[in-house]
Amino acid sequence: MSVQDVAVRASFPNEIISDAGWHRLAQRATELLTEEVRDSGVVIPALHADWSVQAGTAATPVFELRLSDIPNDPQPVLARIPIDRMQHDDSLRQDTHRLWRQLLRHRSKRQAESIGVFIKGQAGE
Repeated sequence: MSVQDVAVRASFPNEIISDAGWHRLAQRATELLTEEVRDSGVVIPALHADWSVQAGTAATPVFELRLSDIPNDPQPVLARIPIDRMQHDDSLRQDTHRLWRQLLRHRSKRQAESIGVFIKGQAGE
């Protein structure tokens, strides 16, 4: 598998899909996230990007993105992105970069814990 084979599997609720502007913003953010992942050189078979919208201050929507590298991750990394940041590629690139780095740290920690459990199990035999 190469870095070019990375797939970001995005899911959008009807609330986002039914609003063409919101859907376009979430799709653009997903494209920028995909670029970030590919540019990093890290190979992850599938990245799950689950979008939602929450009410923000003064009725300004805030997009939420839950990102994980395993299906149904009980602890995905989470970004809350105000609509004004969603509308500007530079801001959005910063947010997707930060979220991607959080996921890599989360993934490394989970893998280290898994190795630790494996090693303890081997030592007890």
